[in-house]
Amino acid sequence: EDGGAKNEHLIENPGWADIQTFFSKEIDVPCMLGRLNFADYNDVKTWSSKIYQHVSTDDLTIRMPLGCKPWSPNSIKTFDNWIANGCPEDGSKPNPSKA
Repeated sequence: EDGGAKNEHLIENPGWADIQTFFSKEIDVPCMLGRLNFADYNDVKTWSSKIYQHVSTDDLTIRMPLGCKPWSPNSIKTFDNWIANGCPEDGSKPNPSKA
C-alpha cells in the first residue's frame, strides 16, 4: 500500500470524512502527533496549509508523517483540493459566485 490514505483514488471535491482517512491509519497517527489534534476538523482546517507543506515536501527532515511512508501523489492532491475548495465538511463544491 502506498502511504497516506485508505482510498488512493484522487477525489476532486473531498469532504472532512475523506480527509480524516489520511490521519486515521494506525501507522500515520503516531508519526503525526504533536500540538495538533488530527481528529479535530478545526485543527486540521486551521493548519491545513502548513500540513500540506509538510506532506508535499521532498525534505525528509520535515516531511510528514515523520519517519513513516509518505502520502501518495493522489492523497496529496486530494488534500490540496480540499484546501482549494475551502475545507468543506461535506465535500461540496466551492461557491462559484465567490469572485
